Amino acid sequence: MANQEELKKIIQAIQSLPTLPTVAVKVNSLIKSPTAGAAELAKVIELDQSISAKVLSMINSAYYGLSRKINNIKEAVAYLGTNAVSQLVLALGVLKTFGGKGSKNFDRKQFWIHSIAVAVIARVIAKEEKRHKHPEDVFTAGLLHDIGKVAMDNFATDTFELVLSQLAKEKIPFFRVEQEVLGVDHTRIGEWVARSWELPLLTIVSIRHHHEEPAGRKGFSLSQDSAVDIIAVSDWLAITNSIGNSGSAVVEEPGEEVFSRANITKQQAQAVAQHLKSEIAKDAAQLGI
Repeated sequence: MANQEELKKIIQAIQSLPTLPTVAVKVNSLIKSPTAGAAELAKVIELDQSISAKVLSMINSAYYGLSRKINNIKEAVAYLGTNAVSQLVLALGVLKTFGGKGSKNFDRKQFWIHSIAVAVIARVIAKEEKRHKHPEDVFTAGLLHDIGKVAMDNFATDTFELVLSQLAKEKIPFFRVEQEVLGVDHTRIGEWVARSWELPLLTIVSIRHHHEEPAGRKGFSLSQDSAVDIIAVSDWLAITNSIGNSGSAVVEEPGEEVFSRANITKQQAQAVAQHLKSEIAKDAAQLGI
């Protein structure tokens, strides 16, 4: 049964969410501007030394596989393009806003490692064989796919602890317990957070639909985008390979249609996850996790 008071509290909290770091807000605006150029983007990012340092650290990691070292933000934008750098800054801005330790029974560090794993795996799947035309957008969507869990942990701690307590007793997926306890799950709450911050639509639909089969994905122009399928597969891979901890070790395997739409077989997907396992830990460290 839905806990209406807790749900009301979450909605009110989302309506008064703290703003993203200034650089992330400005970059999010530039992404949507057809006239914004590389020089303008670099100038905005350079205003935040912390995020700039993490952007350079991430870009120079094995994850991007560049042939030479990138030394400054202008160079990063010129070499990787405005969209790739913008998506990374936006993701880092959200991570910075929702930092902290969280509830005693919810390991926030392991949660972010899981999220990074989903992002990295999803980007590689999207990029290989050109499965998706915007792999950097898929990375951001993957990193933020479970942001609703952090929102619940922040704004409805007692209810979130109840969910975690139930998970210890019932070996079922996280979102199923949330639905039992609260009446909604982290995908809906995450959607509300993402819409409040006006995050990119691909991120919003990936948050909202990643636990749904394709036939049930409705409401947005990108609800049927294959990025959702790629993230669903990547989420399953991160959990089944025990990379980080999303809050539950139980996950429903995506259906055959999801793998088909992601244009990858289970065997190929598992090979990607195994290959990236060591790199994910390094990427988490470079992001300060």
